Amino acid sequence: MYCGSYTASTINKDPGKVVMSDNLPFNEEYRLRVLKQYEILDTAEEIAFDNLAALAASVCEAPMACVCLVDEYRQWFKAKVGMDVRETDRCLSFCGHVILKPEEAMIVADATKDLRFCDNELVTNEPYIRFYAGVALMTPEGVPLGALAVMDTEARGLSENQLELLTALAHQVEAQLELRRSKHVISVQSEQLEKAKVIADSATMAKRTFLSNISHEFRTPINGIVGISSLMSSTSLTDQQAEFLGTIQKSAEGLLGIVSNVLDFSKNEIGDGGKSMTRVDTPALVDRVMMMMRPAAMAKGLIFNCYVDDRLEQKLMGDYLKIEQVVSNLVGNALKFTSEGSVELKVKQVGERYDAAVIRFEVKDSGIGIPNDLRLKVFEEFFQVEQGPERNYGGAGLGLSIARQLTRQMDTQINVISEVGVGSTFWFDIAMPYEDAWVKPKNSRSTRKLSSTVGRVLVVEDNDVNAMVLTSMLEKKGCDVTLVSTCDEGLRLLKQGRFDLTFMSVKMPDIEGIQAATAVRRMPFPACMTPIVAMTATIRKEIESLCKSVGINDFMRVPVNESSINRVIDRWLIRSGSVVGTQPPTKFVSPIMLPEEAASGSAPVAVNDRKAEGAHVC
Repeated sequence: MYCGSYTASTINKDPGKVVMSDNLPFNEEYRLRVLKQYEILDTAEEIAFDNLAALAASVCEAPMACVCLVDEYRQWFKAKVGMDVRETDRCLSFCGHVILKPEEAMIVADATKDLRFCDNELVTNEPYIRFYAGVALMTPEGVPLGALAVMDTEARGLSENQLELLTALAHQVEAQLELRRSKHVISVQSEQLEKAKVIADSATMAKRTFLSNISHEFRTPINGIVGISSLMSSTSLTDQQAEFLGTIQKSAEGLLGIVSNVLDFSKNEIGDGGKSMTRVDTPALVDRVMMMMRPAAMAKGLIFNCYVDDRLEQKLMGDYLKIEQVVSNLVGNALKFTSEGSVELKVKQVGERYDAAVIRFEVKDSGIGIPNDLRLKVFEEFFQVEQGPERNYGGAGLGLSIARQLTRQMDTQINVISEVGVGSTFWFDIAMPYEDAWVKPKNSRSTRKLSSTVGRVLVVEDNDVNAMVLTSMLEKKGCDVTLVSTCDEGLRLLKQGRFDLTFMSVKMPDIEGIQAATAVRRMPFPACMTPIVAMTATIRKEIESLCKSVGINDFMRVPVNESSINRVIDRWLIRSGSVVGTQPPTKFVSPIMLPEEAASGSAPVAVNDRKAEGAHVC
């Protein structure tokens, strides 16, 4: 309960005016600070307070009522009945006396006979107050803020029932004040959160842009090392040269793996992972992981076994890329921390729903194990079980962190049990719908095996190393390659319509690759039909969407490798070495056009759809 007391202090805003002849509440400065925290003074009328004031006047049969708050110099009315003024000086305040003894109601039967008010202007002049009854309005901590009061122009009193009702209504006003303050606090917090979100979004965008740029800078030299090493490995080398070259390749691939992990972690952290439900051939997925991880297991002399539940021959739906990356990260982590013994990958069905199978992916190793107090920390970014400069195991410490991010995006989580010196078991369960429960994609095509492919290919790349690697790999596949270092030169050659496929770097010094692609799609037939493959260090959702909107057909991440080259050639070049389709389409519109062009149908539109097997339509 707030303590009301007496002090010799008085308030005087205007030296020519007496403020209050009575004393102030004890700790008045604190009371005023609390009042200001409610942010209610000088606010507009509110129906909730108006109704309570009207109800007080009704139950007490009084012509006047008010919800009054007392600040430093005045009494201010949040709600009023039968009164024209919105505030009066505190020196005239009846409520100022109520807050001196807030624990009890103040009843003034006849103000003309009360020494405190007999010469008060509100008594001697309009509105000629005679009767006053007020109940203090207090905070939950007992700090008095003002009063709920009723007044009359005739001397009178209140019945016991009326006083009880007035007190109950005062408690309702207090509740309304608290509700209002809570809403204000929430509003302020929401504004602060919104501002913080804007700052965070800005920082995220800056981070995203930085990662996009720095990934390009990182991958460009690594691409050169990996590409040239790959090309050199197919030449005649001495045993020592082959050993040295192998060391270079492993080092470059290790560095590339760390860079990729950092970029993947950042991409998932800012929500760029995206979601994609596709058909998942679980045995094929396991075979692919086995193929990727077997060399590492053989190099360490480990037994690497995989077991797949026979029931998983049925096709299921899921996010193939995320599942594959999580499993690869878990297997890679197991191989990394296992010096002898074995690593096992088990995939089995552990449950079933009406439209989905619950599949468990489990990786067990006989490695060093994890102490109990570190089982959660191993999923933190950049954390290493071994600390200090003399660690036996390398890496950036992001594999498990990325795996956790990806499983969360798939609405599941990774579990782990481990014993130091015995080994660890990581697993996650995921509900994978049966394929029959999903609509099959339209125009699905069977995979074609790559055979001897000949095509006229234009490469637009300003980086000498990237250009040399890509050109060499394409020529090995039998492609007739033309290399240019500027988009201007590439556009000039494309106008002649003599290329079956174009590789174009997204970042070019003269014209951005996206702008160049837009210019290609505005060219006359057949130049506008040339498939364009964008080369970029990182493929973000917004970049991919922008590229597709201007008619770019495919993407290839650098550094390039033979598998990515094979995929692109197999998709966009046919076996005979020429483009299928020699006649222009009946309607051909550019992907970027003015509204009036679209309305008139005069501008061409590029159609990003392959109407038939092997046909190329931009």
